[in-house]
Amino acid sequence: MRAVVEAANGRELDTTDGVRVIEPDGEWAMVLPDPLEAVTHLWAEAWDPDRALMLLDAWAAVVEAASR
Repeated sequence: MRAVVEAANGRELDTTDGVRVIEPDGEWAMVLPDPLEAVTHLWAEAWDPDRALMLLDAWAAVVEAASR
């Protein structure tokens, strides 16, 4: 989770449940480790589906890099 916080580069963060990184335009991605399994869940909300997929891909890359 530290890698996600560091990669946020000053974006607004909400750490209530996992780490939600909020973009200046209101789009967001959430990274949440599973409490029972060795997996990490990612969600994103954006103004269009392509942008949401871009957010998911970007944050999945951060999580994958941190797990190496």
